[in-house]
Amino acid sequence: MKKTELMGVRISDLTARECLSKTSGYLKKGGLNVIYFVSRDVLLTAKDTPELCDLIADADLVLPDSVDILNACGISNRSREKEIERNLFFKGFLRMIAREKSRIFVVSDSMEKAEAFISGLKLIEEGIVPGRRYIAREGEDPENIVNEINSVAPDVVFVNFSSPVQERFISQKIKINARVMILVTPDMQRVREDGTINNRGFLNMLTARIFKRQARKYEMDKES
Repeated sequence: MKKTELMGVRISDLTARECLSKTSGYLKKGGLNVIYFVSRDVLLTAKDTPELCDLIADADLVLPDSVDILNACGISNRSREKEIERNLFFKGFLRMIAREKSRIFVVSDSMEKAEAFISGLKLIEEGIVPGRRYIAREGEDPENIVNEINSVAPDVVFVNFSSPVQERFISQKIKINARVMILVTPDMQRVREDGTINNRGFLNMLTARIFKRQARKYEMDKES
């Protein structure tokens, strides 16, 4: 699989169609595969945190959640940009698991976040049938969460923690009895009725500006 490195994180260089093909295979075979969407905020932290880069490296697919990340990787392709803007892979993935009636398990650190997350999933794909939810306490032993997941043995586990707890949970993959674990970013949960990502607003513009500046600086420092 082709990958590119940005701020110490290896990012999968795949089209939405290629990602869907891979995840279709994940759902059919044994063992757990992890799909991790990386955000600009996480990358800005990762560039100074090798431990975070190592945690993310355990994911099978690491995908950008914004066009800014794609461009910072040196990929300037309007077709690929549209795929991210339109959330095509995630929409296709949800459509796939709804069609297959895959069993879903949602892990979060608050009931409010879990309910908002599930509402976002159903906004993207109304055929999604929410399964078991587990609300983890702050500082809870990951083994407890793993045991709850394994008691159900779902097809798909959605993990909705804050960083870096979310990234640390990737290391539990070998213990989890499921087919796919997917970790999405807060930006991906702000969706419009058509399922596309709503990334407008001053805060997003400011984050994008900071990220682009830091990404350029990182690459220049690496070359010097």
